[in-house]
Amino acid sequence: MIKLSDIVLSLAKKLKPLNIFRSIFPEQCVVCHGTASTCVCQACALQCPSEFTVKNTVTTLSDYHESLLKELLHEIKFNCNRRVAEWLGNYLKEHVMKVPYRDSVWVPVPSHSNRLVKRGFDHLSVILEPLLKSQGVLLQPIIQRIKDTPPLHHLSRQERQLILRDVFAWSFLMQPQLLMNNDVVIVDDIYTTGATVFALQALIMTYPVRSCRVVTLAVTQP
Repeated sequence: MIKLSDIVLSLAKKLKPLNIFRSIFPEQCVVCHGTASTCVCQACALQCPSEFTVKNTVTTLSDYHESLLKELLHEIKFNCNRRVAEWLGNYLKEHVMKVPYRDSVWVPVPSHSNRLVKRGFDHLSVILEPLLKSQGVLLQPIIQRIKDTPPLHHLSRQERQLILRDVFAWSFLMQPQLLMNNDVVIVDDIYTTGATVFALQALIMTYPVRSCRVVTLAVTQP
C-alpha cells in the first residue's frame, strides 16, 4: 500500500516548491538589493576578492573600504546572517587558489561566548574553514576571550588597548607543542588599528615561536 507521506514526498521532489516560491518571490542580493538567485548576485560576486596580498605587515584579501567584503562582513556580524557567511566561505574555497603560510599554526581571534550566543555561530570559522581545510590548514582555537568587550570599531588605538587588557587567555585546547619553535598566524576578519592583534601577539610570544604573522579578510588602515 502506498503511503500518503510517500505521495507527498514524490510530488515535492517533482514540483520543487522552493524553486516555485523563488520564481514568484525572487531573492534579493544583500549588497546591491537587486534580484538574485542566492544571497549575493553574480554581478556583485565578481567584485569579491580572491587573492591574498601583503599590505605593510598584514596579509589580506582586500582593503575594507574598497571591497565587497565591507557589506558582506557587516551583514554577517551585525545582522547575524549565517547564510551570507556560508556563501562567502564557499566562494573563497572555490576562488582563492593559494592560502599563504600553510605550514604555520593558524590561531583565530576568538569571540566571547556571549557574542557567539547572540550571533548564533562563529563567523570566522564559517567563513574560513571551507577554504583552509581544502588546502590542508586547520584553525587552532587555543585562545579564548574571557571578557566581553563592547564594539571597538569607533575607538582609537589607545582606547582599544585599554579595553583589551587581560581580555585573552589560553583555552583548554592549548598545547605548548603547537607553538614551540613554530610559525604562527593570527587570523581575523578586519584589521583596523592592530590593538587586538598586539594583545594576542603578547600572549602567543610568551612561548618561543619562530614568527607571528597576521592574516585578515580586510584591512582598514594598511
